[in-house]
Amino acid sequence: MTDQPKYFWAYQIGFWVLMGLYLFSGGLTHLEFWVALIRNTYYPVAGFISSFVIIMLMKKFKMFAVPIRWFAILGCCIVAAVLCTVAVNPITFMQQGSAMSDMTIRDIFAGYFNYTLIYLLWGVGYLHIDKTIMDVVREKPRARRLMLEKNNEIVPVNVSDITHIKAAGDYVEVFTRDDCYLNRATLTSFAETLDHPDFIQSHRSIIVNLNYVKALSPESKGEYQIILKNSRMIKASRTHAQNVRERLSQI
Repeated sequence: MTDQPKYFWAYQIGFWVLMGLYLFSGGLTHLEFWVALIRNTYYPVAGFISSFVIIMLMKKFKMFAVPIRWFAILGCCIVAAVLCTVAVNPITFMQQGSAMSDMTIRDIFAGYFNYTLIYLLWGVGYLHIDKTIMDVVREKPRARRLMLEKNNEIVPVNVSDITHIKAAGDYVEVFTRDDCYLNRATLTSFAETLDHPDFIQSHRSIIVNLNYVKALSPESKGEYQIILKNSRMIKASRTHAQNVRERLSQI
């Protein structure tokens, strides 16, 4: 997280400070000053911390289609709003001098809807910021070669020669037209290292170079077999198939 640009931190800090002030001003209409202050200090702090948890989870969805990323952040925001509500409301209840045993389900989840809207507003802003960051990253020079293992040797391999990559336990198998190499990494971390727009995830365990796709062969349940130019075939799962088709039409 420390390598994020300044505008990311400005957004994170600015958003939760403004939300804290907004909630505090609203809380003064029905709460005592100190109750409203402490309640609406806890909430933006909890929101700031939990937003980083959501960001780490969202990194798992970077290679998915945009609709899937929207559904993922929607689910994360709802869960975070519930957890923050359940954490903050009992504190407020005790500040008001009430016993925890007197709390009803309605008291525990009071304000949940408003918190969810706040998280969703944050999520929309984060996705915009994240897209901006990714656009900046893509403008940076990329490695043209990777150092990969083959027969106990470390071999330089041109990125443009890679046809596809498959997860293989603690390693990834990196395929070119004629050879296969190994790299000790997860598929996700290797994709981040590769960071090339021609590569896209076609399956939870496969990344394919779109430049080597010859054709798509439809199968049942919305899945495809991807036929590569060297006649190899790899799978495109239903989750990723539509995104593969869309990206193929754009190159």
